[in-house]
Amino acid sequence: MRKWTISKIAALAGAIAGALAVGSAKAYDITTHALIAYKAYQRSVLNPDDPQSIVGTLGFDRLDKTDPFTNTYFDNQALSDDPAQFTLSQQQQELEVFQALIAANQIPDAANVDDFRYRVDGWLMQGDIREDDNDALYPLTNIYFTQDHRAPDPWGNLLRAGRHFYDPLYDRAFAYPVCADYGCVRSPVWAMGTQHPLSPPNDAEDATRRNHFTWVDARKSYWSALTNERYPNGGTALDRFSSSFERQQRWATAIASLGHVIHLLQDGAQPQHTRNDSHAPPLASLGRNQGNAAAYEAFTDYRVTGTAEGGLNNPLRLMSDNLPSLGQLPPLVFDGYPIPTFALPVKFFTTKYDDPGTGDSAINARKGMIDFSNRNFFTAGTYPGFRECSPPGTIPCSRQNVTYQLPENDITDTSIYTAVQVPSPIIVNGQTVTTTMYTRRVVDAVNPNYADRLPPQFGGKVPIISKATFADYAGAVPQDVVTNLRFENFVYDADVLLPRAVAYSAGVINFFFRGQLEVLTPNDHVVGVLNQGATHTMNAQGYPCQGTASVDGCPIFGFEKVRLRVRNATVAITESGTGANVPQNTGGTSAQLVAVAKYHRNSCYKPDLSGERVQSYAPPPQLIITEPGCGSGQTVRTDYQEISVSAPLTVAAGELDNQAAGTGIEKLFDFASDPIPVNATDLFIQVVYRGTLGQETDGVAVGTLDVREPTFTSFWNNTDYWWNGGTWFPHSTTYPNDGAKDFWACAGGAPVKLVFFYQGANGAPALIDPVAGSNQAGMVRLGFIFPPPDPGIPAQRKNVRGVPVAYSIPGIPQIPMQSISTPAVFRQANKEHIDASTLSAPYNTCAAGLPSTPEYWCFDTVQKRRNQIMGAPMQPFYLEPIGTGTIPPDVDASPAQPAFAAMIPLATGTVRFNTDVTLATCPAQPTSAEQPVDAESVRHIELQEEASDLGMDDGQ
Repeated sequence: MRKWTISKIAALAGAIAGALAVGSAKAYDITTHALIAYKAYQRSVLNPDDPQSIVGTLGFDRLDKTDPFTNTYFDNQALSDDPAQFTLSQQQQELEVFQALIAANQIPDAANVDDFRYRVDGWLMQGDIREDDNDALYPLTNIYFTQDHRAPDPWGNLLRAGRHFYDPLYDRAFAYPVCADYGCVRSPVWAMGTQHPLSPPNDAEDATRRNHFTWVDARKSYWSALTNERYPNGGTALDRFSSSFERQQRWATAIASLGHVIHLLQDGAQPQHTRNDSHAPPLASLGRNQGNAAAYEAFTDYRVTGTAEGGLNNPLRLMSDNLPSLGQLPPLVFDGYPIPTFALPVKFFTTKYDDPGTGDSAINARKGMIDFSNRNFFTAGTYPGFRECSPPGTIPCSRQNVTYQLPENDITDTSIYTAVQVPSPIIVNGQTVTTTMYTRRVVDAVNPNYADRLPPQFGGKVPIISKATFADYAGAVPQDVVTNLRFENFVYDADVLLPRAVAYSAGVINFFFRGQLEVLTPNDHVVGVLNQGATHTMNAQGYPCQGTASVDGCPIFGFEKVRLRVRNATVAITESGTGANVPQNTGGTSAQLVAVAKYHRNSCYKPDLSGERVQSYAPPPQLIITEPGCGSGQTVRTDYQEISVSAPLTVAAGELDNQAAGTGIEKLFDFASDPIPVNATDLFIQVVYRGTLGQETDGVAVGTLDVREPTFTSFWNNTDYWWNGGTWFPHSTTYPNDGAKDFWACAGGAPVKLVFFYQGANGAPALIDPVAGSNQAGMVRLGFIFPPPDPGIPAQRKNVRGVPVAYSIPGIPQIPMQSISTPAVFRQANKEHIDASTLSAPYNTCAAGLPSTPEYWCFDTVQKRRNQIMGAPMQPFYLEPIGTGTIPPDVDASPAQPAFAAMIPLATGTVRFNTDVTLATCPAQPTSAEQPVDAESVRHIELQEEASDLGMDDGQ
């Protein structure tokens, strides 16, 4: 067991990057870090108000604003292990930070901590705060505070602060004795989680990394949040609920992990982190000249919160007993700097690479946040003429007088530096502290002409060093003019560095979520098809089961194939500082594409559709709607979201790229192993890509299509009645009946395509006629997933054409084919979580126009005719003499046709939508001797379908 001396404990304390004050409630700087993250969120694509917001694509716009995910997250090692072993939660540490920011009115849209802590920006700030955990120091010092202040690391205590430094001039991590015990890593390496992040672009994951909140981990959690279904088809209800909850935890983990990454980037905006200069918590017993070392972060945090905690050990108190009030200081500057764009995440940190001949070798040409602060600012331990920070024989001094090329060490009134006299508000022993600020124009390789928001007397230069008649504010005895850093320097350093910290952090967030797919309506305007009449049952948990088995965990009855068009819509990156255009191309080795259906379920659903809202015929405008009678534990909309995930498709290099907006490659996604349930509500389909994206070898891109819920379209045999062009006549020897041996269904826009086929035989008709069936009519009922209307055609409707082939009976004509159009149905809410009152008052006919209320639930009806539930839409097959050319009235209109005793759904058939690579054109109805094909009627149907596809037909 190690022996820890007082001096070594003090040395360990000096290694902490957060400028912690012993015994204080929290580290000073983490509040500033959290605020930078909040400001970065506001300027990023995670903000729903951003013009390029990713919120709608990810589905965040449907989530609860204050609690979109959950209240727990993971150590990312759980991606390959049981997540329950690695569940973490927010601790007192971050809650105090949130409270401090709210109290200082820095988060104006949050009234209290509970209104804020679990928001998307709250999770981002959570990770930013947690990156400053330094559990390795507990219990050696009381810097750990109490156990409820910091989240425990499942893999053991860790000194993260030793991984928060990078000096690009000397290409080194933090150089300090503590590194021998706890290890120090260059901060970009710690942030990225890859083997050689400073040797881009072909870098591989570091499987041995100790940091589990890296860029790599954020990517993995992002993918998992989008696609993870731990228990696909066959999983129990509890399994699926567990998967749903885990995805919410993955969202929190992905955002928090990104917060960890931007914390390290923000440390790159603190010059002490980029010039190997410790900013240890000072000890009052070692004298007031200790204060300057940790004062920059403490002073900036004071400007954020208005409080300076820690008593005599506070570095601000050590610098001066005359701490300026907030009223004497200008407000902090956070905004204004343009968000930079780079082709690799490491470039936001530094463009100085390990490999010779790559990156920017010239110091002034480097474009990362670390590069900017390293070359432009002095620190307490690296300014010219720096006095030793402690008496000999005490704790070692971490601030090393190494030679830095920039800023220039000859501080005189030259063309580089301009001396500006600045009145000080501080009076010491009755004497005004006279200060000369030496200003210098900062070298900005990204935006050389950017005008920082500084007082006009500085002429666009930054006062980075001072000379004054006192060494510090507490100097009671005048000395010779001394070069040092003062509160005034900290003010203007922060006002230059913080806007860049915000912009670079926003740039990293935007880069992380830059991958965009455009997901489009398939060429034939049909997304999915199933035979709803196939035998299936419901289990007690509200899942539709294939066949007659209804145990929990049964194979799901649902849609097994989905067609969509996809293109890579990721915008090429124009790199800041060079203008180089970097296309964000996709595909290649290991690249994959999956479709993810996201939905709730109508657990009231029944195979005969009696679990739907049912509308019976009544003369317009009257509507008679019967609400479903749900059993115990059943609901028309389950209260949590589930997913079904397709089998992955490989993506060839360039396959999805360079296509014009509104076009795309049609893909057939296979959900056979995890079908989309027939009773899905709130149905969205995301397509997710993972693989090479531009120069990033493991990028993620996503796109979303809000499809319509399963629309049940039925055709039934109504040949117990004839239509003679003006009247319905009941079956008789004059008006005979007939059955349909074969049945073909075609669907889509125009022209419609063959999607279902049944080849019957004697005794096995597709649709038995009601006379032969003892008043039980044959019916084909198909389920469709239709896409939304095409852009610019809000009234567009989709077509379903039924093509019957009647038995050849002398004297009986062919049953004419019929076509119906539909806007498709809505069974959808505009939010993931809705009130019970909203659920109990659903809107009808949402397909005709969505409600404008803040919260709504749509549950469009199916139709009942002849006292049987048919579908929506539905269409009878009937016999008519040649050439009538008129459309009969509703079968339940006067004179109403009598009720059927039952319906006989067609249980078998081939869903050609699932089996044909390319859908065939709808086949022509065969001719018969009794009634040849009426070309005029066929053309009328085709014109009607074209009109529907163009939004010019209302379906009547």
